[in-house]
Amino acid sequence: MTRKFTPEDLKTIDAERICVIKPSAFGDVVQCLPLLPALRARFPDADISWVVNRELIGLLEGHPDLKDLIPFERRGSLRDWRRLLRKLRRGRYDLVFDLQGLLRTGFMTMATSAPLRVGLETTREGSHLACNVTLPDTGKDVPAHARYWRVAEVLGVGDAPKRTHISLSAADHLWSERALDGLQGPILGIHPGARWVTKLWPLESFAVVACRAARQFGFNLVIIGGPAEKSRCEDLE
Repeated sequence: MTRKFTPEDLKTIDAERICVIKPSAFGDVVQCLPLLPALRARFPDADISWVVNRELIGLLEGHPDLKDLIPFERRGSLRDWRRLLRKLRRGRYDLVFDLQGLLRTGFMTMATSAPLRVGLETTREGSHLACNVTLPDTGKDVPAHARYWRVAEVLGVGDAPKRTHISLSAADHLWSERALDGLQGPILGIHPGARWVTKLWPLESFAVVACRAARQFGFNLVIIGGPAEKSRCEDLE
């Protein structure tokens, strides 16, 4: 008979193998990063894995609190899906957090067969059916960063410092030094892109802020973005 859990159980339960399922998006993954040191504080000897979109793996590579990175092919084939679900099933996790709450992450969560599978109140597309615990106070009215931190609070480590660690390689440092070479004074990075059209601020508004920052405060302007945002960056430039 399957044991029933409540959020209160998270304060006392032990776990040796933990999986965080949060494939995307860029900003949400960054806002989840403080959870890793919190999980490590709560479960000092556990192996922690993270399912993330392959294009975002660079955010998590080299993190001292991660044992394994599991890439998710967002536009992958049926074969890719089978391989992913098989890997999750073989992970033999004790504790799984679905912080995405969509149909595809529900399948991932269910595939783990973990005895304790935790989700948020923002779940959609029936993904709540894969979880046996839903954390309170994690609805849409709660800011994303606070919603994710509820995991730490329910685990009993909500008072831990919120630390965001992103490892940078020697190549990363070299690239930034070359890209910013010759710039004197403060630097303002402008990222005009977004995956969803509803989240795109007009380029004209970015231009107004950039001009004011340069003229009034002497900022050097650097436009940044991924390959998919290249044309938008060029338009702003």
